[in-house]
Amino acid sequence: MFLGAAVGDALGWPQEQNSGFVGGQSNRQVDPKPEFQDWVRYNGGQYRRYLDPISAGEYSDDTQLILAVARALQTPDWFATLTRTELPLFLLYQRGAGASTLRACRSWAAGSAPWEGGTSEKSQKAQQRYFSAGGNGVAMRIAPHAVSCGTLDRLELVGRVIKDGVATHGHPRALVGAAAYAVALHKLLTIDGPLEYGSLATELVEDTSWQDAELAMDALPEGWVKAASQFQADVLEWWRTAVDETRELLSLAQRGIESGVLGNDVDVLSGLGCFDKRVNGAGTRSCVGAVYLASRTAPRPISGLVGAAFLRNADSDTLASMTAGLLGALHGPKWLGNMGIAVQDRRYIEGMADRCVDLALGSEHYEAMPPPLRDRDLAGFRNALASREPQTFLDGRQITSSKSFALESKTGANVQRWVLQLDLQKVVVDIVDSTIVGRNHARGSSSPVESPRAAALQWVSLLAPDLDQIDSFYGSGGLGLDTFRPSSNELYIGRFLRFVFLAGYKDDSGAHRPVLLNIEVNDFDAVVNRVGAEAADHSSARVKDPVGNDIWITRTR
Repeated sequence: MFLGAAVGDALGWPQEQNSGFVGGQSNRQVDPKPEFQDWVRYNGGQYRRYLDPISAGEYSDDTQLILAVARALQTPDWFATLTRTELPLFLLYQRGAGASTLRACRSWAAGSAPWEGGTSEKSQKAQQRYFSAGGNGVAMRIAPHAVSCGTLDRLELVGRVIKDGVATHGHPRALVGAAAYAVALHKLLTIDGPLEYGSLATELVEDTSWQDAELAMDALPEGWVKAASQFQADVLEWWRTAVDETRELLSLAQRGIESGVLGNDVDVLSGLGCFDKRVNGAGTRSCVGAVYLASRTAPRPISGLVGAAFLRNADSDTLASMTAGLLGALHGPKWLGNMGIAVQDRRYIEGMADRCVDLALGSEHYEAMPPPLRDRDLAGFRNALASREPQTFLDGRQITSSKSFALESKTGANVQRWVLQLDLQKVVVDIVDSTIVGRNHARGSSSPVESPRAAALQWVSLLAPDLDQIDSFYGSGGLGLDTFRPSSNELYIGRFLRFVFLAGYKDDSGAHRPVLLNIEVNDFDAVVNRVGAEAADHSSARVKDPVGNDIWITRTR
């Protein structure tokens, strides 16, 4: 099921209506076939736009979030892990995520739940946006719950999905659609015998577990209903309206399925709103669209996958991912053929699915809770990437290999991509420096005027015997600067200052305090010769400046 969702995501992403495909519709229109493609998309904003190359089989935010939820479920408190670690961390490596999800992730990274309002106009507007978020960003990620709850009552599953959903979306359309989709997955995973043609939509209409508004209220976090009532006086009725909408959509899908060979899939999907950009990303419509396509193509699943992935003017990656998830729950992975082998991180995806199955079978082997993350941690990791090669990802996983290279920018911004291998998962982190570009364009310049740099200051390192004291003074408990601890022997303050632990170090002489300056240069050999530095290896050397400061010179990577 996980693998099917990932394949659908990777196959449908280039055709997705908001994919940013370079060349637009003319380049996007290719013959529908079960084969991944290399493609290039535009990424970034007005002053940060750059070309983002996507290799064949690479997946987007849909699969990234499925895996994030699966990781969270491996810990004793999955909701705390999801909201305090996985969602803030998602901001660092996300590929193609929707605005509602990103706003919620930023809220968690700032230390507050997205449904919590404030007194400022900005915070109140953010809260209103949250409760207006009814997209499919919840439904597309909840497959791990359906698997891990495989032996539990569906009411328990629905409660978990709703709790997960409110972490990013506040409108019942997102939450009801996700609950209905989770129940559909659960039914297919636990079905005893063959699935009767078209019966899934009928069974969903008859199943009350996802339609119980009172149950939903019990599953919601403390304070959520009170916050929602500021925008909807009757939250229960608001919820029931979304349930009724979903039932009506399922009834429409049923009629299309019953038409058999005389039915027209495009007409039915159009009636479900799958081609209407105003509503086709709604959780309710994506759920029913996936149920319809999976029901129609259950005997020939590859046609359902390809059909969903190549729909024009649709949210094709999510629809294909959700459709293939249902088909995968019904058929297993073999029908995916070569795509099931070629999709990015196949072994990692299969491993996470297996671990969710273990949870369903009663395993109580949990991973340790990962560290909670905030904005300053993300900023610190980006700075560490730009100046060194950290060995550990922010969630505690080891970085087994890494590489970096520049990407082409359409605004002249400096864009560097880091590709990190975390055991079996590949993570891409793009860092865009557009400060000078934006300033130049604001003055009316037609192009950036920054000249190429031969060298750049990387960071200043100071010695200290107690990094905890330094952190307390400079960090949130003192001066309030961003701090980052990539290891027990290092502490970063902001972008350019680093303290390094040296046991027993104490400077009582009153003389100039020793300073280590780290400088990265392009023409390493020439610089080393000019200043008479002593080479430590082929890419680093050390020398003292005229006043005795230590200078560590490294070759630009």
